[in-house]
Amino acid sequence: MFGGRRRSLRREDDRRCFNLVDRYHRRLMLLIVLLMVLSIADGVLTLLLLENGMYEMNPVMAYALRLGPSAFLTGKYLLTSFGVACLVVFSNSHLFGFRLRVKKLLPLMIVLYAIVIAWDTYLALLV
Repeated sequence: MFGGRRRSLRREDDRRCFNLVDRYHRRLMLLIVLLMVLSIADGVLTLLLLENGMYEMNPVMAYALRLGPSAFLTGKYLLTSFGVACLVVFSNSHLFGFRLRVKKLLPLMIVLYAIVIAWDTYLALLV
């Protein structure tokens, strides 16, 4: 339970089914931190856009927004944290039985967040 040494799956049979590892690579931590920073940046930019006449289309986040800006940012952070934690736990598993590993989704999520932030920035410059 404490001080595990398993960082990767060695056997091919292990790689085909659901497995957990004890330790994760440092690169994964960097991706997690970057994704969380981008999530908070997106939340702050969203609040800026909302002050300038835009509206939130996500019903869950719109509800959190009605509770106030701090509830909105906290909700965004917690939902993103939960999603990232799930991606980390299942990082060595294959996505729905395909050859694509779950850990390949983190860089994709970072790219998607970067696109969203670029779009938010563009909209903020227009208003």
